Amino acid sequence: MADFLRDAGCDVTIAFYATRQHRPELCSSTLNSWFGARPKTRSETAFGGHRCIAVGCLDPYLEYNYSRPSELWRKLIDEHDVHIAIGGTTVIATPLVDAGVPHLVWCASDVEGDRTDRRKFMPFWRRFVDRVFITPRLLSQQLKVLSGPGRIMGVSPFTVRQLTQASGRTEDGFGVLPIPVDTEFFSPGHQSLGSIAIGFAGRLDDPRKNPRLLFETLAILRSRGIDASLRVTGENSPSLDRMAREIGISDLVEFVGVLERNSLREFYRSLRVFIIPSFQEGLAIVGLESMACGIPVVSTRCGGPEAYVLDGENGFLSGFDSETMGAHVCRLLEDEALREKFSVAAREWVVENYSDAVFAEKFRVIEPSVGWRRPAIQSLNES
Repeated sequence: MADFLRDAGCDVTIAFYATRQHRPELCSSTLNSWFGARPKTRSETAFGGHRCIAVGCLDPYLEYNYSRPSELWRKLIDEHDVHIAIGGTTVIATPLVDAGVPHLVWCASDVEGDRTDRRKFMPFWRRFVDRVFITPRLLSQQLKVLSGPGRIMGVSPFTVRQLTQASGRTEDGFGVLPIPVDTEFFSPGHQSLGSIAIGFAGRLDDPRKNPRLLFETLAILRSRGIDASLRVTGENSPSLDRMAREIGISDLVEFVGVLERNSLREFYRSLRVFIIPSFQEGLAIVGLESMACGIPVVSTRCGGPEAYVLDGENGFLSGFDSETMGAHVCRLLEDEALREKFSVAAREWVVENYSDAVFAEKFRVIEPSVGWRRPAIQSLNES
């Protein structure tokens, strides 16, 4: 979105909350505030050369404080003319609602959907704190945003259904704005069929990604005589390593590290099948990128991917058991003609529905409702 607006002639600032884990010096506790400590902001350049502002908060160990209104947020809001809140959930827009300014919200999930699976893997004491203190306040922020002056867009029809249930409103009150894919960059390349690699891209150490299903699927393939290996972006972790050893596939899993853009494209191209094993995904952009590279996707019925993985046409949708997912992956690996058919169909679907040009057209439809006031925005209508 920031690149799109910059290309349209806008002066873009990306403001984001500073987490306690990554920028603790910008946050403060109530106790420290008694001795004069205050949350702070810091200017940075990131995300492809954009001007960025990291915004600290008071008591960051209570997660809802990141998105609470504050003087720091109000000052930033007052300094800018147009406001777009982009995040996993709608709560990121809470300071905008408090300020009463027109804005666009673009999100992937409702609060409860975002936290349910995450909570399952928390220690008991954290589950208690989350249920009693954190999630209720996040739900309150969500309700405030859903009732506010913003135009709310989900990244998929699944997201819209979740927000509809959370708000009690009809789906007419929301819209779908899918995340676009650079289909000129993410494109098919020469693929050697010498090795059989299946793959996944994302934070596999996030329990919501369901790493056990991914590992068990590889074990199913091996038990059926398919000489397959698994390639995963990111880094291994002690918990993932223990799980892989328990399932008996640790020597068949390659963690390729955090990849820059060119390497990520080559990663997709190196695969025969891309797997999404998640419990829930608002969209899963990695699935679209792999399909743009001509790699068929086998995904659980986890929400977002159901909008672009057309079961039996360009990929397969699966239940959450390894036998079913393994059977789908086996079918693609054992029938090269079918895999090639799905490869072509996957690429075509992404180009027709998720390209930058499609995104630009969809954005122009919703753009007047955001409250544009800068003359530079007129280029959106002229281009």
